[in-house]
Amino acid sequence: MTRIAAIDPGKSGGIAWNDQDNIVQTANMPDTPTDMLSLLLSLRANGVTMLTIEQLPRFVGKNIPSSTTSVLFENYGICIGIAIALGFRLERVDPHTWQRGLGLGTARNCGSKTEWKRKLKGKAQELFPHLEVTLATADALLIYDWAVKNKS
Repeated sequence: MTRIAAIDPGKSGGIAWNDQDNIVQTANMPDTPTDMLSLLLSLRANGVTMLTIEQLPRFVGKNIPSSTTSVLFENYGICIGIAIALGFRLERVDPHTWQRGLGLGTARNCGSKTEWKRKLKGKAQELFPHLEVTLATADALLIYDWAVKNKS
């Protein structure tokens, strides 16, 4: 069985993975590159071999501050670099792809980003009722679910 980790690379994102007993675990996005390295080293040492990360858009629009964008891309680059260095099988998935099968519509159909994030959190709670799902870990769990269902 392939052991998978999924990453939502935002500053307030998270990581989800299946442990040795195939129980899904989560963590908030580590605060520093060293903390990220420690977490991914631990996952690799415990048999996680595949890492699925949310692909970032080339254009994020004028409604997202450049400071937010720079942190997002920095985290993404750190995660990719560490994953490659540790020998993870790496898969990138864009948000539209992993969100498509959730049956929630699209973010554009929601009144606000907050409303959309709450819908995503609610779906993650439905799929992983044994976990305490937070806004930080919800996307990672949904990316994890997509990766498990679509692994090749």
